[in-house]
Amino acid sequence: MAQRRQRPRPSAAPSKKRAAQPKRRAVRKAAAEDTPDDGVLVIVPGVADPIRLDLPAQRAAIEELAMRWSYSLRNRERWVSRQDLLEKHRQEIREVAVLVGLTGEKLAAVASADLIEVSIPYRSEGKDWALRIMPWEYLIATATRELRRGSLTVVRHLRTTRKLAPLAPPGGWWHLESAIDSLREGYDFSAERDLVRQAAEAAGGALAPRVRDPGRDALQRLLEGVKTNDVLHVSGFDSHQGLQLLDDAAAERVDDGILVRDGSVVSAWEVAELLTSGGRRPRLAAFNIYYSASRTAAACVALGADAAIGFQDSFDDALAELFYVTFYRAWQLSGFNTAAAFRHAWQFVKSQEQPLHGSGVVLWSARSIRETLPGYWTRRGETWETTAIDRQWDAALAAGAVALTPENITQHVAVDVVPLKELNYSILHNDGGLFEKFTIRKTGPTVGRVANLHVQAQLHVGTDAYPFRLSLELGERESQVDLHQRIRVSLATALTRALRESVRTTLYVDVSWGDQVLKRETWPITLRIGAPFALPELDHRARGRDLSAYTCLIMTHIAALVEPRHRGVYAAPALAGLMAGADPWPDCAARENVAP
Repeated sequence: MAQRRQRPRPSAAPSKKRAAQPKRRAVRKAAAEDTPDDGVLVIVPGVADPIRLDLPAQRAAIEELAMRWSYSLRNRERWVSRQDLLEKHRQEIREVAVLVGLTGEKLAAVASADLIEVSIPYRSEGKDWALRIMPWEYLIATATRELRRGSLTVVRHLRTTRKLAPLAPPGGWWHLESAIDSLREGYDFSAERDLVRQAAEAAGGALAPRVRDPGRDALQRLLEGVKTNDVLHVSGFDSHQGLQLLDDAAAERVDDGILVRDGSVVSAWEVAELLTSGGRRPRLAAFNIYYSASRTAAACVALGADAAIGFQDSFDDALAELFYVTFYRAWQLSGFNTAAAFRHAWQFVKSQEQPLHGSGVVLWSARSIRETLPGYWTRRGETWETTAIDRQWDAALAAGAVALTPENITQHVAVDVVPLKELNYSILHNDGGLFEKFTIRKTGPTVGRVANLHVQAQLHVGTDAYPFRLSLELGERESQVDLHQRIRVSLATALTRALRESVRTTLYVDVSWGDQVLKRETWPITLRIGAPFALPELDHRARGRDLSAYTCLIMTHIAALVEPRHRGVYAAPALAGLMAGADPWPDCAARENVAP
């Protein structure tokens, strides 16, 4: 789907509103009648004994630690681009590792593996919630950073006392799209639905009829229709991001969950209870929505699902699609080994060399890798290393790869393009992108190498044209390629300085396979260039707060040129004044306590 922006900041602790729902408490209590072993364990493949983390004895200390690092990670745009702050965070995480006893040989053992498991006890929703929201993937990857030679994948095991049935192949496949009201405009889920359909067909199943933007009752019927061993894939908007994009002030304090048609929220635990009621145990719940890992995915596994995948907070949408298309193919090739397929997909996404610092995709499983990957501890059983899945992938293509021809190429290769509706001087001057989405993808698992692909994008301004050209290929095991961050044009400085108002222009795209056109289209686009302005003169040398006030003024002028959903913290009084024709400087000065 198209890029989604702006990350709201939901609260970390469980909502107190849920305490008034005895029926749901009874369900959760029944799911954990006995008490699983205490403590957080780190399982390293091939190592006989788990590493028991030495967590603080006081629950409040664990909760403070979890909330601090969850909040810090959600606000990583404030520090990730500053080397001094980034190094400070890394040092603090190394200190956390020392605090919990992850040092010396234990730390070295974790760093030597490409897959480790964090095993967390589950008793009830309200107990040990801090252990579930802790960003384990980021903390462990950062703590081992200087010792590792390659990528590390972290999976989570939720320890319950329920008896697990033998694993079976997935049965039915379900796809839910949730994008209410204006959120539906500009967002296309067809590519994601295609990847779920491909996965279902490769598994010998079929995708159920689409459920699109349901109300609460329709969502309940869908979730209650998912049977044991079925797969549910959810696309769209979680409660926080959806309400934030709808400019609803409740976005920061609403429960984690799914936004439904009437604007209400079906909370994470409600989703899980509806999905697992009557003792149903879905094979997989896959959430491609923000803020779905800590509660929604965890709750599904806590109450009966065998496994669930979600995102810690925000995540690049094109990479999320790439993750899932790779995961589902690896899942089928590995005999539906969830941990192995997750590792394969995450390592492939990491290999794309896209900015992922702090971004997290999370796998929760009711089964430990000791059960699902026994080959690490015994001579019998699989380990399903990434190279083993690659061999399976290559063998499947060798046995039945489709032969591409000019007549069938459009059936097997698709191009998804969503241009930005508006461009501004800031985007062009800072080498920004032109597209919300620009993906070239295979439409099925039997498509092998696709060479000789040519991409051309051209921005027209008046009589001038500013082109971008690229030739590339899709490799044997490369399901799709994302180009929206790679396609750039820079307008001539003289031209952008000459423009003083918005102009309507066009953006042309041509994608071909050899001489065969895959996509050729021209879109109207608005180029917005703001009027020049000068920074106010001060009666002293600018320092500290003065510079912050100047930054506020500059960013307010930039915010006036972009869509409301991209304005972030600068959708403030200063912007309202500027939009009304007033001088924003007094508001910026007051914000930083500077005399205007």
